[in-house]
Amino acid sequence: MDSMPVTIKNAKNGKGCFASKEFLPGQIVYQVRGKLIDTDTIHSLSGSFADNCFRFDKRSYVSPTGEVGDYQNHSCAPNSKILKNLDGLFVCALKRINNDDEITIDYSTIVADDDVIDWTIPYEMICNCGESNCRRIIGNFSSLPKELKDRYLEANAVPVYIQKVPRI
Repeated sequence: MDSMPVTIKNAKNGKGCFASKEFLPGQIVYQVRGKLIDTDTIHSLSGSFADNCFRFDKRSYVSPTGEVGDYQNHSCAPNSKILKNLDGLFVCALKRINNDDEITIDYSTIVADDDVIDWTIPYEMICNCGESNCRRIIGNFSSLPKELKDRYLEANAVPVYIQKVPRI
């Protein structure tokens, strides 16, 4: 049996997921596991709990509490993406990830306009990734610059239910 593909250890922003081996573009790094929670329930819970959940589809979220996904950090220059298929949500390499690299995603690729996670004024999530292209504020997918949205769409880095949800 393979060893764990990621380890949890100290990162720039608290704890983070780090590669325990090399991953090539397109390879699955790990499956986001946790309890499936409907939008009504998660809306009533809100706060940091809701902020840590992953959108699973139009009506539900995955709570990774106590699982690897609980430590998934954001970067404005991510090396991985969220991929959804019939089996669940997966973190997949966008580019080569070397052993011991922190595994990051762009949170904006998993937050839609109708999301119960509200990172709009005055509740913006402040970014502290330290990348040269840091946007300083993390918003929903539609808040991204057009060029960046197009690049993410080209890389299949945005689940369909995030791309096509109209603002309510």
